[in-house]
Amino acid sequence: MLVQEDSPQVSSLLSQYGDGQAVELEGFLKYWQYKAVNRNAWLEDELTRLFERVGASLAGQSEEEKLLHQGREWLAQTSIRLAQFRSNEYPWSVGREKSGFHDFRRYDSLDAKIDGSWKQCEVQEVNWEEMAVLVQVRSAGSTKRETEWLPMESDRLAEFETKSLEKEEEVAPLLTRTQSRGGVCVRPGACGLHNLGNTCFMNATLQCLSNSGALRSFFAGSPEAPPPFPTDLSSSPLSMNGRLAREFGRLLAQMWSNSHESCVPTELKSLIGQQRPEFSGFQQQDAHELLIFMLDGLHEDVNRALYPRPTLPVVEAQGRADAVVAKEAWGQYLQRNNSRIVELFQFQIRSEVECPVCANVSVTFDPIMYLTLPVPKPPHSIKLTVVPLDYPRVPMQSVDVVIEKGATFAELEQQLWVQLGRVRGDSRFVFADVWSNRVDKIFEERQRTSEILTSVVLFAHELRLPAAALRPGAAVVSFVPVVFKRERKSTYSHSYGDERCAPPRILCVVGEETTNAEVSNQLLALASDLLVSAAAAATTPAPGEAPAAPAPAPAALGEALEFVTQADSYRRGDSLPREGPFLWDSNRHTLRNLAVIFLREDMVEPLPTCLPEVLNLRSGTGAGGGTATTLHECLLKNA
Repeated sequence: MLVQEDSPQVSSLLSQYGDGQAVELEGFLKYWQYKAVNRNAWLEDELTRLFERVGASLAGQSEEEKLLHQGREWLAQTSIRLAQFRSNEYPWSVGREKSGFHDFRRYDSLDAKIDGSWKQCEVQEVNWEEMAVLVQVRSAGSTKRETEWLPMESDRLAEFETKSLEKEEEVAPLLTRTQSRGGVCVRPGACGLHNLGNTCFMNATLQCLSNSGALRSFFAGSPEAPPPFPTDLSSSPLSMNGRLAREFGRLLAQMWSNSHESCVPTELKSLIGQQRPEFSGFQQQDAHELLIFMLDGLHEDVNRALYPRPTLPVVEAQGRADAVVAKEAWGQYLQRNNSRIVELFQFQIRSEVECPVCANVSVTFDPIMYLTLPVPKPPHSIKLTVVPLDYPRVPMQSVDVVIEKGATFAELEQQLWVQLGRVRGDSRFVFADVWSNRVDKIFEERQRTSEILTSVVLFAHELRLPAAALRPGAAVVSFVPVVFKRERKSTYSHSYGDERCAPPRILCVVGEETTNAEVSNQLLALASDLLVSAAAAATTPAPGEAPAAPAPAPAALGEALEFVTQADSYRRGDSLPREGPFLWDSNRHTLRNLAVIFLREDMVEPLPTCLPEVLNLRSGTGAGGGTATTLHECLLKNA
């Protein structure tokens, strides 16, 4: 076929498929066969129809060649050209697990050997098709961009801040993920297993099986004797022809040889993946599912029962004794399943079923190897600082009260009395949030403990209820926080200021029946107890010093104290009137705090250091527990 048109496309056609002047029919067909690759279905159908008219075939290329032209290719599942897929993620992504060194991601930090020296670099691009990464050297203050494409398996790559900080050349650390690390274990069997990529579930299962002494002796033997399992290997089609047993035994022997700090279970993982495809990848899997497969696979590999296995009827009691029926059922089961795994891990459960119509009872004994038990949740506890009624003569106590989550403060109070081993009587506990020796909030009985924030320091103040509050139909009881301050001269000026000097207390008042005089007497008693503690510390003289004067009597404290209302962190407050009813509106909080101000600094100077320390009490065994639960108790509870 001659071509007369002069164009770049025609020139390319003449040079590739012809002699420069003309194109034969065979070359023309080859040209359109090539063009048909990667085209749409309509073009392929049209070309096929035209080729059939001239008696030629469009399928001039093999299926493999067509796939290659499309950028696709079939690869074996075990090919080393395959790697785990990872999307480009930033290293600071929340919740990202620590990946292996081969799981390259964009912006990862690593060490790379550039221009003959190890430098700290950053991954700029990842090409999983070519199995290569583009790394860029980190150079502060330099505008030169040093970048280079390197194969992922190149020995010029290393983990971040390893080679770049070394002075001498060492073997590339990439091989540490695929080779066991030699060394002596801390103790025999304390050998680690490398994470091959989200294989922590497998490593945990293998470590549990490794520390089962009887199982380990059977598959790994001991320094004095070889393992006995080869004599029990089975060739039945249900087994793996002993491959799982041999590889498991080899790994156990390596772990307990005391010659490796860590081992790599690559062969065992590959063998498991051949039988169970869900374990062949690098995704998280259920450890219990793997444990079931391992024990079942090991059982079939060393099953002494002959194949084919006999088919036997179900053994039922039919009025016979349980011991007789259980023995007969177990003997029948051993005719089909007889291995070291059965001897170590399997047992029988008694199953009794009663027909609701005819009342017939069927009793059977079934084999079982797995017993699923609920994991007990840790008991919910609330940490309290209990302020006793006679504080500071009696020290405070730190208590962890075990109680259901979401209980009310009334229920918390009941549990606290039980845990302290006391009876409530005419006293009660008031719960308050205390910070920096002042009350921030008083919790009501109907409030839930779930409202307690993590920053709350919860105090339980013991109060004696007045007689008026115990009468039927008594007025509403209110609780008034009290802070203790001392007047102190400023260091930088001649003015005086107040600072809190002791833990706060809480007063109980009943409606309008409580007078200012009664409140003043209660405040005076609280202040006197603090001064007694301060005086006791001050009256213990050092060698050669005269003893200090004893604490003044409460009646003599009138001029040394001042009682104020509406005290807070920024204002001193108003003096408490001497006469009239004590006005306190707990709903409107017209009184922020009552305050006891010590006007003589020397009276309370030793107070912060002489108060008794808080005692720690152990958690009780109230609601929710707190004591360990044995296996027998757990079985009885869930029976």
